[in-house]
Amino acid sequence: MSFMKLMQENGTTVPDTTHSLCVYKLEHKKWDETDIGYLTLPWTKTDEKKTDKKEEKCPGLIASFKDSFLVSTNVCSTKLTQNGKR
Repeated sequence: MSFMKLMQENGTTVPDTTHSLCVYKLEHKKWDETDIGYLTLPWTKTDEKKTDKKEEKCPGLIASFKDSFLVSTNVCSTKLTQNGKR
């Protein structure tokens, strides 16, 4: 499983580029599909390097540090922006 946040912490959309997403393996016996705790985990390989791997906790998910998933984005919106200067 991989996931991608579409909004950055500053309220802008993710930049139009290629993103290297983290890959997580699901342990079906421990995974609760209603638990959104995975959203606190790193979603890009860059974020993964910045976090302490011991602190990453989400029952049923195991990070696969060797794998990645590439996604290219092209945001088109009349309301959202990639410009931090609102």
